[in-house]
Amino acid sequence: MWSVWILVINLHFIKINAQFNNQIWQYRSPDKYQIMEKPTFYPNHQQSHPRIPMPVYEFNPNLYSMSFPISIPPSPSLQAFTVPTPSLQNLLFQSTWMTNNPPQYTNQKEYIGYVTEIKKNDVMNRISTKPENDYDISIHIRNNLPDFLSGTSDDVQKKFYKIVLNPDESFQQKQSKLDQLVSTLDEKNQELYDRYRRMKELEEREKRDRVHAIVASMSNKAQTVFAKIDLAYPHRSIIKWKKKFGPVFTIWLPGPIIVLADYKLLRETLVSQGNIFAGRPMSFVYGIFSNHCPDGDGIILSQNEKWSHQKRFALRVFRDFGMGNNMMEQKIRHYTDILIQQLRKQIGASGLETTITDLHLPITFCVGNIIHDLVLGKNYEYGDQEFLRFKKLIDSILKDFVSIPMLVVDRYPVVRFLLPTYYRFCKNGFALQRFFLKHIEEHEKAIITSTSKDDEPNDFIDAYLKNMINKITLALNSGDLWTGGMETTVTTLRWVIIYLIHNPDVQKLMHDEIDKNLGTRMVCWADRTCMHYTLAVICEVQRIINVLPWHILHATTCNTTLSGYKIQKGTVIMPQIGAINFDENLYPNAEIFQPTRFLNSEGTLLNFEYFMPFGIGKRSCLGEALARTELFIILTTLLQNFEFSAAYGKPPTLKRYPGMVSVPQDYVCQIRARNEVV
Repeated sequence: MWSVWILVINLHFIKINAQFNNQIWQYRSPDKYQIMEKPTFYPNHQQSHPRIPMPVYEFNPNLYSMSFPISIPPSPSLQAFTVPTPSLQNLLFQSTWMTNNPPQYTNQKEYIGYVTEIKKNDVMNRISTKPENDYDISIHIRNNLPDFLSGTSDDVQKKFYKIVLNPDESFQQKQSKLDQLVSTLDEKNQELYDRYRRMKELEEREKRDRVHAIVASMSNKAQTVFAKIDLAYPHRSIIKWKKKFGPVFTIWLPGPIIVLADYKLLRETLVSQGNIFAGRPMSFVYGIFSNHCPDGDGIILSQNEKWSHQKRFALRVFRDFGMGNNMMEQKIRHYTDILIQQLRKQIGASGLETTITDLHLPITFCVGNIIHDLVLGKNYEYGDQEFLRFKKLIDSILKDFVSIPMLVVDRYPVVRFLLPTYYRFCKNGFALQRFFLKHIEEHEKAIITSTSKDDEPNDFIDAYLKNMINKITLALNSGDLWTGGMETTVTTLRWVIIYLIHNPDVQKLMHDEIDKNLGTRMVCWADRTCMHYTLAVICEVQRIINVLPWHILHATTCNTTLSGYKIQKGTVIMPQIGAINFDENLYPNAEIFQPTRFLNSEGTLLNFEYFMPFGIGKRSCLGEALARTELFIILTTLLQNFEFSAAYGKPPTLKRYPGMVSVPQDYVCQIRARNEVV
């Protein structure tokens, strides 16, 4: 009976989708069929997402895949699995589906029946719609409480009965209270403690086995409905779809997201209608660390008046701490000098004129200490374990944030109970939050015990505490500044070194410019006016690496229109700057590293209005001034002191890891000392 109803619902939704998108099924051959597209669309159709140009479905059982770059809404039986990925090998759970021969289907009806059975047999009957039935330990002991509580004191028995039989509390509340009660038991109730612990361990094992079976089954069956998108280079897929569907279209990740892949569109939305398109998605994952506040929290993930207030205050604090003047520049030069000394020490320790090393940690400590000094008023010695743990948390969070499991959780929060990625993401995120809260409390104690209440704040946290900002908000703001201010700058500098190793002629021209204009004196921010080639190299690296490949999603704060389409409040928007960076009309031979594209015939730096490595509009990077200064001073100082070449004659790969940030794959390089800067 279930199978019949699900089949009817599936066919009904497919019919609706085909009608509303003015598309029809066309039988092409015994092993292939396709939804053929017509040029008319229905922008005013009232649904939860705008009717933007849609794609084609293409099914070929011989390939065992279905591709839909941008989608009509998948039917409910498929929707949970329409997540873009080239394969499922990046999931924690893997099954034997890769070695199995896929079934062959010759028509739509047979295929839909197959998918319906998948949902019925492998999902609906195995995942309870009420997760508490799977995880509520009180359910498993409720019918056997007398035996379970045998040998325990009357007081403990009363407490157990009161918790387990309370109809007004959720299973999470019961579970928490039971855990707390058992943890406080004395030696007289040791037997109950042991029974409870064994039951929890058994439940955990059963849960893991069940999750492995379910997710493996989902992986085995859902491969046919996964879209094809390059997770490390999403702009490549976006550009391909832009050529076919125009500069604005919808993708499903797995919820609907409108992609803007044109500079003029970005100007129209993020600048001309800046307030309207300055919102953030108030989805499940975006609200995990802010306790799902109505307008979010922190700087990056808040919106409306809350975001405006946080941004204004942060800019004022930055200005007070010398952002854009000599005070901040001196801080950058100080930590850059420590970086140079560390690298020279490594060369000296090798006993040779060169050394082979990984620059990741030295650069991370340099940039990280600049941010730490600004936010926390402290710094770390090279190799400090607390700093390394902190960096590890950041890396994991940024990687998981745009991972396939978290995209699914964001759309279907109930499945979070099945995905270890969700637990890791939460564990690391809250650990990071506790790290900042600990430092906030230390600052607060220092302020309370200070003899002078009128002392100027020493760092970002001091300034916030003196203005009585909520501690959780302050912790989120600190994390936002640290994440946004460190990881993108470190990643850009690492990529610059890679491209200089691949292009020694470019490195030679940079050395010549530095020797001519600076010699051996210390570089300063004012020197940029005569360092056009160095700036052009930085610009070209920023363009080609597209350090935030997925950008940070926006959302509309009210109903509006976009290119003639009606857009509802809360619609999620993805500004695809990567598609602009690789637009052949703007950057000929865009895939080629070519710094001279940013120079005119006289060798002077060109400022393209469509070049926006720090974003555009009201949500552009808050720390742009700091990042520009860091990139110029650190890179110029590195090139002034060292020459970089391939280690063992093998240059680093240009491949990157998928994630929120375009992180290069780990590499080592050979460095040779040049001039001694004075």
